[in-house]
Amino acid sequence: MDGFWFPRLDKFSVPRYSKSDKFTAAFCSVFPQYPSDSLGPQAAALAIATYTLLLDSRRSNPAARRAAVRFLNKIARLITVVRIRDETLHNLMRSTFPGLERYVLEEWPKIKQHLDANATETEPSREWAGKSSAGSLGKAEFDPKRFGSRLSLAYARRSGSRNWHEVDKLWHEFIGPEQPISAERAAELQKYPDLFNSFINIYMALNNSDKAVQCWNMLRKVGLKPTLRTWNVMLDGCKKARNLHGLTNIWAKLTTSRMPLDIGVWTTYVSGLVDCGNIDGAIKALEELMQKYKAAVAAGDTSRVVTPSIEPINAALAGIIRADRLPLAEKLVEWSARQGLKPDIFTFNTLLRPLIRQDRQEEVTRLFASMDSLGIKADAATFTVVLDACLADLDTVEEQIEMVNKILSQMKSAGLETNLQTYGKMIYLLLRSGDRAKEAVKVVLAHLWSEGHELSPHIYTMLVEHYFSRSPPDLVAVESLLKRRRLLDYDDMDRVFYDRLIKGYALVGEMKALDIYHKLCKAGYLTTLGTQLELLRMLLGQGRREEARGLVNTTKRKYEESRQPAAAAGQGQGGGGSGSSGEEDSYWKHTFWHVSSEEGLLDTPLPGGAWRR
Repeated sequence: MDGFWFPRLDKFSVPRYSKSDKFTAAFCSVFPQYPSDSLGPQAAALAIATYTLLLDSRRSNPAARRAAVRFLNKIARLITVVRIRDETLHNLMRSTFPGLERYVLEEWPKIKQHLDANATETEPSREWAGKSSAGSLGKAEFDPKRFGSRLSLAYARRSGSRNWHEVDKLWHEFIGPEQPISAERAAELQKYPDLFNSFINIYMALNNSDKAVQCWNMLRKVGLKPTLRTWNVMLDGCKKARNLHGLTNIWAKLTTSRMPLDIGVWTTYVSGLVDCGNIDGAIKALEELMQKYKAAVAAGDTSRVVTPSIEPINAALAGIIRADRLPLAEKLVEWSARQGLKPDIFTFNTLLRPLIRQDRQEEVTRLFASMDSLGIKADAATFTVVLDACLADLDTVEEQIEMVNKILSQMKSAGLETNLQTYGKMIYLLLRSGDRAKEAVKVVLAHLWSEGHELSPHIYTMLVEHYFSRSPPDLVAVESLLKRRRLLDYDDMDRVFYDRLIKGYALVGEMKALDIYHKLCKAGYLTTLGTQLELLRMLLGQGRREEARGLVNTTKRKYEESRQPAAAAGQGQGGGGSGSSGEEDSYWKHTFWHVSSEEGLLDTPLPGGAWRR
């Protein structure tokens, strides 16, 4: 789903370029469907320049690197295998993009050092993205991205007090058992201020302010200072928890802390007030923001106040409209205009949806006229808002097709470039309206292909789910969709798509589900246990016990193999290995293993005696 899709490296062709210094040839070999001269040195140089930019902490950030992790892994592997020399790189950049030559060459020593520190004999894992040594954290290797994902998942799984315990486990794993904190471990923990902020945010979202304060104090103990972002995540946590008392208390402490504020923290506070049900308080906060700024302007010094903008207005508008108070939303827009705060396209899109749904055509026309007078152009979101609002009133296939064609034409007239995100939103809205949308979806797909686009994994997944959900399931449409995908190699799309594909085939009793499962395993993927449970039930229902046995034991072996490195890293660290984690326990207690055990399909016992027969 990110913009850095990259094919799997061919395990036969890439090693041919080992220590060859021929990066361009190695790079072009990854794309056999294109003649080498259609890519050549320019594409290879751009790949290296993009890789350099993403690793540059001054110009990039962890979020960008996470989004491009597939690209980063593959380019790192190519550079490591080829061993491109400085002189070769110099010539490559000078002959293709001389304007980038100096930048890339200045960064190159850091890149080589980075690659040497992360070099492995095999291709880096998908989780590689700037790993660093963190023995003090109880593991030989510490991946902050993966740890942050585990923390987010622990919060997402919340159910009563259990969520606190899982987050607590991760906190103790992060901080470590040693008390007080040694200087060495404090220096290590200083590298991860974002993880401290994440814990603070989640504990506040769980309404556990005591634990959030402990995290805050620990942040100080290791030598870090709370930043405005730290305050902001505390406010955001209160917003998620709908904790109005906590929100206002933290705001009061922030405003007396002499910490310089910005428009972002004001926006969080205003939206928090709205979400906590204090809409009047949000309006007063906006008035206070404006009054402070006007007073500073009158005094001739605005250096210590926040300059108002439309962002907190928009945040309040969204909440006010969700509360079904459209008249108040309209008054707020009028007030902001009097203050000189020009609405943006987000403001108009927020107001547009309820007006269209309530069929207030005159006001919709006036709203578009206001946009035109302010020079604000409709964006892709505007048209999807219109489509979403209109679909409920369209009863026939012909009306839907006419509406889709009209919107696509209007977007083109407005000079808007339709991208995969826009198409995906339109397809989602059409599929949501029921079976009658099939022909209208075909119109969108035809337009998408005519513009030279290919379906994104997300669109493929939506369509597959829709075809399987029909009564009876439209297997012909599924097959047609799969034939559309060229060079299907089980590494060109995200695993969610294949997960839905296996589940869909399993539910209709098609053995193709098992074929896809085995191909995914061969490519190094494991589908979710929920999907495998449906596949197991299908096999047992058809009396295919040997295939069911193969499925169960393959899954068990593959999962255990994937956990071995983490378990080895945890040995000798006071029982801190991954095998004792809540994530591990949850995996083995899944119903899939219960059915497997009851049916006597397991060749070896489950860890810890889970689901004994």
